[in-house]
Amino acid sequence: MTNARTQKREITALEQTMHRMSDVTGTIITLREEGTLPTDAGDINVIPAWKWALQSKN
Repeated sequence: MTNARTQKREITALEQTMHRMSDVTGTIITLREEGTLPTDAGDINVIPAWKWALQSKN
């Protein structure tokens, strides 16, 4: 998310959802980036698509 407008759009949408639904966790799937973005609504996880695809949903 190198484009600032894209980053703001994605974070704002997730924050609004996380405020409305307390049991929702925010995740942004990217091409290469990884990390955690702290927000007022909670942490948003940023994960590369390949890693997200390989995660096991047990």
